[in-house]
Amino acid sequence: MASIMSKLRKILQQKQPARFLWSRFLRYSGLCRFIKIHRTGYTLHFHPASLAMSLWLDPNDRHSDSDVLKAILRQGDVYVDVGANIGHLAIEAATLVGDSGKVTAFEAHPCTAGFLRQNILLNKLSNIRIAQVAVGNQLGWVNFSNQNSDDQNNVTDGEGIAVPLVTLDALLPDEPLTILKIDVEGFEKYVLEGAKKTLDKTAFIYFEAWDAHFQKYGYEFSEIFDFLSEKKFKIAEFLSHSSLEIISRDRKIPNCINLLAYRDESAIMERTNWSIQ
Repeated sequence: MASIMSKLRKILQQKQPARFLWSRFLRYSGLCRFIKIHRTGYTLHFHPASLAMSLWLDPNDRHSDSDVLKAILRQGDVYVDVGANIGHLAIEAATLVGDSGKVTAFEAHPCTAGFLRQNILLNKLSNIRIAQVAVGNQLGWVNFSNQNSDDQNNVTDGEGIAVPLVTLDALLPDEPLTILKIDVEGFEKYVLEGAKKTLDKTAFIYFEAWDAHFQKYGYEFSEIFDFLSEKKFKIAEFLSHSSLEIISRDRKIPNCINLLAYRDESAIMERTNWSIQ
């Protein structure tokens, strides 16, 4: 009974409870495969994946991430997506950088990486390359979780799917990188540690931050702050679509947010109309 009441509360907490239930039915019945999700400038399959359900359920979901890419990326830029999931941001980036630009998408889970490939084919994009690997601070193999809530799959010490582990420094070419986006459910520190050379040629880092995720891997935000500070990056939080606030080393992050690290304020001013506080 407690489990039923918990699920009922979750449904009633949704903005659109009926559409929420319908999205679950479409996923688990397999009927979702006949539906497309139309975003500004591109289209996605409604795969049986958590992120696809979220994007179908709420067309405005994740638009804040899209706003960041649209503000910064230009034709010919280079974008790297670590934790690309089904590819909505990698595909958006590919449309923004054009044929003269490059996108590299890393997705560790084999099923999710398959959805990513299908979405790239659907949009007939030739400027994206996919690496079905986990990214960290060494070369080898790791276990990767296989949860039903597949947008939360992550590197694990327990059971999981064995996937290759690479570093960005080992795999990325020696060229300037406009945005490095990282969303790896707490493994961000290790991705950065394996990208020391890459960061020297990176203008912006857009990464997920949450104390609970960092603690799961035994570290704190201050360690990411110190590492990026040594690389001459400042870290800021979005107050709105046009305003950034520089955050301190001791900042607590009780809720999941996305942060922007940058080295040169003039680069932000040149590309966007954002103010920095």
